[in-house]
Amino acid sequence: MPPCFEDLWQFCQVQALKTQIKPEETFLQFGLKLVGPYDVLAGKFDRAKVHEPGDYLRHWRFFYDPPEFQTIIVQQNSGVHYGYWRDSPDNTDGLVAWNDVKKGCEFLIVGENIFDAILHFLGNYASVTPFNKKKISDMKKLISDWAQSKDIALNCCEKQKSRKAQIVSKTFHKVGLVVPYDRKTNIGYRPLLESDEKIRAILSKFENLNRFENNLEYQELMRELQPIITAADLATDECDFGTVLELALDFFCSGVKSLHEVMKPLFFTGYSMVNRPQYIAIIKSHLDNRREGINLDLLAAPAGECETTKKRKHTHLLLPMVFFAM
Repeated sequence: MPPCFEDLWQFCQVQALKTQIKPEETFLQFGLKLVGPYDVLAGKFDRAKVHEPGDYLRHWRFFYDPPEFQTIIVQQNSGVHYGYWRDSPDNTDGLVAWNDVKKGCEFLIVGENIFDAILHFLGNYASVTPFNKKKISDMKKLISDWAQSKDIALNCCEKQKSRKAQIVSKTFHKVGLVVPYDRKTNIGYRPLLESDEKIRAILSKFENLNRFENNLEYQELMRELQPIITAADLATDECDFGTVLELALDFFCSGVKSLHEVMKPLFFTGYSMVNRPQYIAIIKSHLDNRREGINLDLLAAPAGECETTKKRKHTHLLLPMVFFAM
């Protein structure tokens, strides 16, 4: 995990001693909850019943969260959530992104450490009233003082600038795609066969279409997509691996569930070619049970829900990936 992950937990532990609350409840007064890997530090998994490993990979994974994103903070009773954005599984730069699942698939990089995310929430989404205005102001100062004492720079953008220079395409989620790319030889990525607007127009036709009840219509639409898929596959054959990943992510961001089986091989090929196998495990788990809504806490799942997923086949995902993917 990025260094700021532990730094925030230490901050919460100090506040907990002062206020006699649990560390993970430090920001509950503002409607913000620490989740995902913080549930591990809080000991919430100590007595958790082990089910299919894929269930753990889906813990607090929202509908539009791509494998590159790891939720760690949520606003209660809303679709707003924050998390680490990793272009590759071993990246620990600490870039944090924001998404409101109720508004769609677009993400926004809001800072370079988790404290930036807390301040972003307090400044943009916390419900300010005459009764809590001072508390919000006090918390901002506490965070600022703590960050200064730990030599944590707030509101920096150097890493973001560096990443921006490596982006090869915007993608539908707007954060952009970063893959190995040689700008001298132009090897690693090439644009999709059609424009984003054309692809969106085709994908919109799949919305609310049941492929089993309307198979002829589904197959007709697939004929529109097939040239784009074929071109991406050809790009892969010529070492432009980013193209197939961009297409897979665009399909994913469309939210069209009837295309899950279409995008799986695109994801598997793309992530395999750029040496990111952990993301194959995450996307497979997510697409196997891609839940909507905001109640995505594995530990609070209704009895029987995990039993259903437990019966699924392909339970070969490895537990060492679990805590990273939450």
